[in-house]
Amino acid sequence: MADETTTGLLAGRVDAVREHIASLVAALPGLPADLARALDQIAQEASARGPGTLVALIIGFVLLGLGVEALFKRYVGERSARRPLALGLRFVRDLGALAAFTMGSAVVFLAFDWPPQIRSGVIAFLAALVSCAFNCHP
Repeated sequence: MADETTTGLLAGRVDAVREHIASLVAALPGLPADLARALDQIAQEASARGPGTLVALIIGFVLLGLGVEALFKRYVGERSARRPLALGLRFVRDLGALAAFTMGSAVVFLAFDWPPQIRSGVIAFLAALVSCAFNCHP
């Protein structure tokens, strides 16, 4: 009976994935128009706030995040002499620094009320920056 339940569950999931792929393919012809409309909305919201506002926001929140990360690294140091423990502590410290950067930049940004398109754009940029920092960190 467990095999029948598992098989039915997997078959249902496969059908759901097929339907999702079919809906994505069906949406492809309208994608250029949707992207153009989204870019137009972002341009309107950005022009309502003034030129360079989006760039200034991104730079400001990145700098704020870097400041919080620097404070975290200053007060949380590496303290172990044994290599395996030191590696583990360094990983946790770097992960904490990444979390501090994320919280320092994104949480403060989310505290204010921004137009939805600008909010989405800045959050996407910050998410990409955090992802890159996590994956590309030396």
